[in-house]
Amino acid sequence: MNYYKKIFNLIPDMIFIHDNTGLIKNMNNAASVYFKGYSSLSNVIKDARIVNKIYNFHSESCINCGEITMTLSNGKNMEFEISSQIFDTGFGRKLKMTILRNISDVKEIEKQFCIAQKQEAIGAMAVGFAHDFKNILSNIKLYLKLIKQSSSIEQVIAYSGVVEDIIADSNNFVKHVLNIARDRSLELEDVVISELLAEDLEIIERILPRNVTISLTDMARNAVVKIMSSRFTNVIFNLCLNSVDAIGGNQGHIHISTERTEIGGVSFIKITVTDNGPGIPKNIINKVFDNFFTTKKHGSGLGLAMVKLAVKDFGGFVEVESEEGVFTSFKIFLPEVIYGEDK
Repeated sequence: MNYYKKIFNLIPDMIFIHDNTGLIKNMNNAASVYFKGYSSLSNVIKDARIVNKIYNFHSESCINCGEITMTLSNGKNMEFEISSQIFDTGFGRKLKMTILRNISDVKEIEKQFCIAQKQEAIGAMAVGFAHDFKNILSNIKLYLKLIKQSSSIEQVIAYSGVVEDIIADSNNFVKHVLNIARDRSLELEDVVISELLAEDLEIIERILPRNVTISLTDMARNAVVKIMSSRFTNVIFNLCLNSVDAIGGNQGHIHISTERTEIGGVSFIKITVTDNGPGIPKNIINKVFDNFFTTKKHGSGLGLAMVKLAVKDFGGFVEVESEEGVFTSFKIFLPEVIYGEDK
């Protein structure tokens, strides 16, 4: 028995043995460093949703209860992945073992991946931005020339109004781009998804090559999801840029659609990004979301991995469907915000 006790105390994860009400019976050394003397699991884990999940599950298999950021007694913030499992004590009684695994380093790496992916996406868009601004300046130059040649104040006013509209449009364009580039913490907000997608398409249309068109079909009218707007925009940009790369110099089209669907009694909004490119070979389609997997000559292999991570952080999931020589569809599923229910 002492042998197993030594192993129990050598494990670096924080382990709590408790009953179904959360009363702590034992903890290993890793947990005792910060929580010695704590009597209830609810005093350790402050997130009521996670605690209730631990208290109320009855499955014999291990369950993933979620992730949480905790401030420890040394003042340090750490992120933990929490799992729990029922076990038989051998004396006709069952207890639960809840494990807190430190994932702070993993989260930091994921954050760096996000930054790298964002920089890659912004770099890919830079050429399109430069071309767009060149057109803007050319238009302004044209109307200034017309103003100089105008013979009446009415013409001057009319042309000046056009210049003002061009400048206002350019300011909005820059504002959207800065929102995409700005690095923020994960602050989720309720967003009407069709409105955000419409704004995204205004930018994407301006940077697409001439051989590629894009369209939006909104079948989920007024649907609200809880996301971080700038991070979701990065997801859409990444998928569209991948489509552009796949289409290459051929005539192509990208279609984005939204619709409501129900999975396991839960209402989801499905956002689909489809292109008519060459498709993804069957032997690699299951690898496209893996970190560092890429078919691009100078790709980082982070783009689709970060798409999956972002969607997961929004409480959703992403799938891919493709037929070689016909199409590729990335399907994002996000929980719909239903007002009047517990969000």
